[in-house]
Amino acid sequence: FNYRYFMAHLGIAFLVYTLLYTQTFILKKGHFNIFWHFLKTIKYRLQHNTSAYPGAALIMYVTSYVKTWWGDQTIVSTKPWTPLWPVTFALSLWSIYDFLRKKIITERLIIAFIPLGYLSYLGVQASFSRYFMPILPFSYLLLASAIYKSLKHKEKL
Repeated sequence: FNYRYFMAHLGIAFLVYTLLYTQTFILKKGHFNIFWHFLKTIKYRLQHNTSAYPGAALIMYVTSYVKTWWGDQTIVSTKPWTPLWPVTFALSLWSIYDFLRKKIITERLIIAFIPLGYLSYLGVQASFSRYFMPILPFSYLLLASAIYKSLKHKEKL
Protein backbone atom coordinates (compact mmCIF):
# COMPACT_ATOMS: atom_id res chain seq x y z
CA PHE A 1 0.00 0.00 0.00
CA ASN A 2 1.44 3.32 -1.07
CA TYR A 3 0.44 6.09 1.38
CA ARG A 4 1.94 8.82 -0.80
CA TYR A 5 -0.18 7.68 -3.74
CA PHE A 6 -3.28 7.51 -1.52
CA MET A 7 -2.69 11.01 -0.10
CA ALA A 8 -2.27 12.36 -3.63
CA HIS A 9 -5.66 10.92 -4.52
CA LEU A 10 -7.22 12.50 -1.43
CA GLY A 11 -5.69 15.84 -2.37
CA ILE A 12 -7.05 15.59 -5.91
CA ALA A 13 -10.50 14.62 -4.58
CA PHE A 14 -10.50 17.66 -2.28
CA LEU A 15 -9.40 19.91 -5.13
CA VAL A 16 -12.22 18.63 -7.37
CA TYR A 17 -14.73 19.08 -4.52
CA THR A 18 -13.64 22.67 -3.94
CA LEU A 19 -13.60 23.46 -7.67
CA LEU A 20 -17.30 22.61 -7.77
CA TYR A 21 -17.86 25.64 -5.50
CA THR A 22 -15.77 28.09 -7.56
CA GLN A 23 -18.86 29.96 -8.79
CA THR A 24 -20.12 30.34 -5.21
CA PHE A 25 -16.73 31.62 -4.14
CA ILE A 26 -16.74 34.20 -6.96
CA LEU A 27 -20.34 35.30 -6.35
CA LYS A 28 -19.65 35.78 -2.63
CA LYS A 29 -16.58 37.86 -3.51
CA GLY A 30 -14.22 35.53 -1.70
CA HIS A 31 -16.31 35.27 1.49
CA PHE A 32 -16.88 31.53 1.27
CA ASN A 33 -15.18 28.96 3.46
CA ILE A 34 -15.36 25.44 2.02
CA PHE A 35 -14.63 23.79 5.38
CA TRP A 36 -17.43 25.74 7.09
CA HIS A 37 -19.80 24.83 4.25
CA PHE A 38 -18.88 21.14 4.57
CA LEU A 39 -19.50 21.21 8.35
CA LYS A 40 -22.82 23.05 7.91
CA THR A 41 -23.93 20.45 5.37
CA ILE A 42 -23.18 17.62 7.79
CA LYS A 43 -24.96 19.47 10.61
CA TYR A 44 -28.05 19.97 8.41
CA ARG A 45 -28.16 16.30 7.44
CA LEU A 46 -27.88 15.18 11.06
CA GLN A 47 -30.56 17.58 12.31
CA HIS A 48 -33.16 17.57 9.55
CA ASN A 49 -32.84 14.35 7.63
CA THR A 50 -33.25 11.57 10.15
CA SER A 51 -34.53 8.08 9.53
CA ALA A 52 -37.64 6.53 11.05
CA TYR A 53 -35.40 3.77 12.45
CA PRO A 54 -31.62 3.23 12.58
CA GLY A 55 -30.08 1.20 9.79
CA ALA A 56 -32.88 1.81 7.30
CA ALA A 57 -30.44 2.60 4.49
CA LEU A 58 -28.52 -0.64 5.02
CA ILE A 59 -31.72 -2.68 5.02
CA MET A 60 -32.86 -0.94 1.83
CA TYR A 61 -29.47 -1.49 0.19
CA VAL A 62 -29.47 -5.22 0.96
CA THR A 63 -33.17 -6.06 0.54
CA SER A 64 -34.76 -3.15 -1.41
CA TYR A 65 -37.43 -2.79 1.27
CA VAL A 66 -37.96 0.21 3.53
CA LYS A 67 -40.62 1.24 6.01
CA THR A 68 -42.23 4.55 5.08
CA TRP A 69 -42.34 7.34 7.65
CA TRP A 70 -45.55 8.87 6.27
CA GLY A 71 -49.15 7.67 6.29
CA ASP A 72 -49.70 4.17 7.63
CA GLN A 73 -45.94 3.42 7.63
CA THR A 74 -46.15 0.46 5.27
CA ILE A 75 -43.16 -1.44 3.98
CA VAL A 76 -42.44 -0.67 0.32
CA SER A 77 -39.91 -1.89 -2.21
CA THR A 78 -37.70 0.58 -4.03
CA LYS A 79 -37.67 0.43 -7.81
CA PRO A 80 -34.03 1.18 -8.74
CA TRP A 81 -32.62 -1.88 -6.96
CA THR A 82 -30.55 -4.76 -8.27
CA PRO A 83 -29.54 -8.06 -6.65
CA LEU A 84 -25.93 -7.01 -7.23
CA TRP A 85 -26.18 -4.59 -4.29
CA PRO A 86 -26.31 -7.30 -1.59
CA VAL A 87 -23.57 -9.19 -3.45
CA THR A 88 -21.31 -6.13 -3.37
CA PHE A 89 -22.14 -5.62 0.30
CA ALA A 90 -21.07 -9.21 1.03
CA LEU A 91 -17.88 -8.63 -0.98
CA SER A 92 -17.11 -5.56 1.13
CA LEU A 93 -17.51 -7.60 4.29
CA TRP A 94 -15.37 -10.39 2.80
CA SER A 95 -12.61 -7.93 1.92
CA ILE A 96 -12.52 -6.66 5.49
CA TYR A 97 -12.49 -10.23 6.82
CA ASP A 98 -9.65 -10.99 4.43
CA PHE A 99 -7.74 -7.98 5.77
CA LEU A 100 -8.24 -9.09 9.37
CA ARG A 101 -6.96 -12.53 8.43
CA LYS A 102 -3.91 -11.43 6.40
CA LYS A 103 -3.23 -8.00 7.98
CA ILE A 104 -2.33 -6.49 4.60
CA ILE A 105 -3.73 -3.10 3.56
CA THR A 106 -4.59 -3.06 -0.14
CA GLU A 107 -6.48 -0.77 -2.48
CA ARG A 108 -9.28 -3.32 -2.47
CA LEU A 109 -9.65 -2.89 1.29
CA ILE A 110 -10.01 0.87 0.94
CA ILE A 111 -12.54 0.43 -1.86
CA ALA A 112 -14.44 -1.99 0.42
CA PHE A 113 -14.48 0.48 3.33
CA ILE A 114 -16.02 3.30 1.28
CA PRO A 115 -19.45 1.66 0.76
CA LEU A 116 -19.58 0.34 4.32
CA GLY A 117 -18.57 3.69 5.79
CA TYR A 118 -21.10 5.52 3.67
CA LEU A 119 -23.87 3.06 4.55
CA SER A 120 -23.10 3.50 8.24
CA TYR A 121 -23.24 7.28 7.73
CA LEU A 122 -26.63 6.86 6.05
CA GLY A 123 -27.73 4.72 9.00
CA VAL A 124 -29.42 7.68 10.66
CA GLN A 125 -30.51 9.42 7.45
CA ALA A 126 -33.81 9.18 5.64
CA SER A 127 -33.68 6.31 3.16
CA PHE A 128 -33.76 7.04 -0.55
CA SER A 129 -32.19 4.83 -3.17
CA ARG A 130 -30.69 7.88 -4.89
CA TYR A 131 -28.40 8.27 -1.88
CA PHE A 132 -26.62 5.07 -2.97
CA MET A 133 -25.29 6.62 -6.18
CA PRO A 134 -21.97 7.76 -4.65
CA ILE A 135 -21.02 4.24 -3.52
CA LEU A 136 -22.17 2.26 -6.55
CA PRO A 137 -18.97 2.83 -8.57
CA PHE A 138 -16.88 1.53 -5.65
CA SER A 139 -19.20 -1.42 -5.15
CA TYR A 140 -19.07 -2.36 -8.81
CA LEU A 141 -15.28 -2.00 -8.86
CA LEU A 142 -15.13 -4.46 -5.99
CA LEU A 143 -17.44 -6.82 -7.86
CA ALA A 144 -15.40 -6.57 -11.05
CA SER A 145 -12.22 -7.26 -9.07
CA ALA A 146 -13.77 -10.35 -7.51
CA ILE A 147 -14.96 -11.65 -10.89
CA TYR A 148 -11.51 -11.04 -12.39
CA LYS A 149 -9.80 -12.84 -9.49
CA SER A 150 -12.11 -15.84 -9.77
CA LEU A 151 -11.62 -16.09 -13.54
CA LYS A 152 -7.87 -15.75 -13.14
CA HIS A 153 -7.91 -18.47 -10.46
CA LYS A 154 -9.93 -20.80 -12.73
CA GLU A 155 -7.46 -20.20 -15.53
CA LYS A 156 -4.58 -21.40 -13.33
CA LEU A 157 -6.36 -24.63 -12.46
